[in-house]
Amino acid sequence: MEQTLEVAHRLFAERGYAEVTMDEIAAAVGVTKPLLYNYFGNKDRLYLACVGRTGDALVAAIRAAQEQADGPGEALKASLRAYFTYLDAERGAWQVLYDETLPSGGQIAEAVGRYRDELTAVVATAVRGLSGARRRGPRAQAEAEALAHLLLSAA
Repeated sequence: MEQTLEVAHRLFAERGYAEVTMDEIAAAVGVTKPLLYNYFGNKDRLYLACVGRTGDALVAAIRAAQEQADGPGEALKASLRAYFTYLDAERGAWQVLYDETLPSGGQIAEAVGRYRDELTAVVATAVRGLSGARRRGPRAQAEAEALAHLLLSAA
């Protein structure tokens, strides 16, 4: 199953969700299409497995970097460094999480949206740490999230 996820992830990253078929994935993995459907059910569930794997790893990398940082400024630097280091090592991760050919609704859109929101929230935590106790409340949080989104979009 791990090999299937690696191959599917690579194909989705290279060509986009809309262009990849289950036939192609099965052939690239060297299994039958019915076996692929038996494990994942359909293309959407296979994509969701790829998204979950990528999103979980990226969020975990950023959180781990923040936990090891000394102080708020270092936490923000560490967050961004972890984000870019992960994306540099796993080039297909960006395409899987930000694929423009994804359906605009349904489970995939919801899952990708949750990971994007979680990435923004994790980085926003580091941004909010810079302002310390001086800035609190909904406006400060919205500003931190906007800055975090901007920083992540720079990728």
